[in-house]
Amino acid sequence: MTKEEIESFLKEAQIARFCSTNKDGSIHAAPVWYKYETGRIIVVTPEASRKVRNVKRNKNVTMLVDIEQPTVKGVVIYGKAEVQYPATREKFMSDAISVFEKYMSKNEAER
Repeated sequence: MTKEEIESFLKEAQIARFCSTNKDGSIHAAPVWYKYETGRIIVVTPEASRKVRNVKRNKNVTMLVDIEQPTVKGVVIYGKAEVQYPATREKFMSDAISVFEKYMSKNEAER
């Protein structure tokens, strides 16, 4: 795929597989909702999640974004993840709603 096709694909695909390294060296792979924005993948997840614990210990991650229909295609992204804590609850809610709106109406996302 061209750079433009990859950008479009990442904006449209629905599920990503977030892969991080467990404490014992094994790989933890989890499906996540995400938003692609200006060269970054944004994932909202609880602080107690294994994803967050793993990233705090080892920032190296892999994400697989793929689809099966009409034909199988995907993008693999290797990079460094960063855990960010919004300054306020309002900022957190705004960020979360921004991700969730990809999957549901604004009203549903706000609930």
